[in-house]
Amino acid sequence: SDRSVRAAAGEALAQLTGQPLLAAITAMRGDEVDYEVRLPALHELLRGAQSALAAFSALEQRVIAAHCCFSLREHDMSLRNSAAQVLARLLVNAPHLVVPGLVHTLAIASTSDAEWAGPARREVILLFAEAPRAVPGLAPLCRAAAHDAESILENLVHVQEHRRVRALMRIAALPHLERAAAFRVVVPAIVPMITLAHHSEHNVADAACRALRAAVRSLAAH
Repeated sequence: SDRSVRAAAGEALAQLTGQPLLAAITAMRGDEVDYEVRLPALHELLRGAQSALAAFSALEQRVIAAHCCFSLREHDMSLRNSAAQVLARLLVNAPHLVVPGLVHTLAIASTSDAEWAGPARREVILLFAEAPRAVPGLAPLCRAAAHDAESILENLVHVQEHRRVRALMRIAALPHLERAAAFRVVVPAIVPMITLAHHSEHNVADAACRALRAAVRSLAAH
């Protein structure tokens, strides 16, 4: 399975680098995730200052980021949340190592109706909301409006329908979106609101169509 392959790769890299945490964050027990090993390993990565992860090499940080992105697809909420916290730290210090994995995770989740897809989309979008410099042109979507305590991206995954609609309408009203922000974040965040919309969420689906048209226009303009 994919999990077993990642676990084997983690063990191999741990031996090569002398970093046992690279094996621990991918630990398996038979065919199942070994939560008793993985969670403490992720918590170990979160101990200390924000800069603690900088002690790892670029390759090791890339491996940690990749495995944490995969962990966003796990069913266990504690594992997802811990992985997201590690990614948030890496996103500050080494965004170039993290963004590709987050974009890939968001793209996969945007076309899936699996149980993990919704929580994974939410985690990725909230991570981007906290890191406006991670993707060129993302900053306008990460700023709160004068009349709103939360940013467009935060409202885009809000539990309340009217907040999601408001975020989508703000995207639709933007005069311009940078290509990177539109292609990597906005479009994959919006598409599921149309393709996977519940029949009672027609207001969200309609607003999502408007926002998607605005995003596609920005892509076509380049």
